[in-house]
Amino acid sequence: MKPLPEVDDTIVLRTDFSDDDAWETLKKAFLVSDEFDNVFDVDFIDDVEYDGVTIDDILETEKVPDIDFEDTDDDYFTYIFIVDKLTIEHPEHPIICLDLFEEPYQRFRFIPSQFAGIEGNLSIANMDFEDFITHVDEDGIFRGF
Repeated sequence: MKPLPEVDDTIVLRTDFSDDDAWETLKKAFLVSDEFDNVFDVDFIDDVEYDGVTIDDILETEKVPDIDFEDTDDDYFTYIFIVDKLTIEHPEHPIICLDLFEEPYQRFRFIPSQFAGIEGNLSIANMDFEDFITHVDEDGIFRGF
């Protein structure tokens, strides 16, 4: 896997290229506002060279770029969103949210309508991964509180 590019905002990585229409629909879900009318900036990485990339590939630390967020002192990514094969094929399109900061790299899936709440809370550390992981349904998907 080639290193992820240097970007300015939260990464949404596409790792499945089987359905361009589903990808375009999912991208729109990342651009909706939360209950406070915040729209979150994301960088879509839509490069066929990432087709089939796994979580293990992503967790190779030299593949994840440092970042200098303009509004914070953070100089690294703490999480990434992944659109994989299951995201594309599942009727609810559950996206992976992968923790890059804590061991053992916690993760959960969520339905697209929950993105704004997840991004808003993780980005300001109002909530952490455990808050979401403990509220996934029996099938491992977070659908809200």
